[in-house]
Amino acid sequence: MITEKVRHVSKPSEPWGKSSDYGRITRTAEDGPLRVTPAARGIPAQAHVLWNADSDNPYYTWERLADLKEVGRR
Repeated sequence: MITEKVRHVSKPSEPWGKSSDYGRITRTAEDGPLRVTPAARGIPAQAHVLWNADSDNPYYTWERLADLKEVGRR
């Protein structure tokens, strides 16, 4: 499993999401590139993000790339 750690600028799209929460864009070797969709025809670029990975209730959401910041890179 290959992951990219991100932080949400405001709040994830689910109602129970926390402000400035940390999540992971994930993929496996078989999936190919990270789960990111390009922008097209007025639809923003998005990423499939895993939230609360270390808890008992992890969940996934599609989030706009403009709302995410990479964590751990300069």
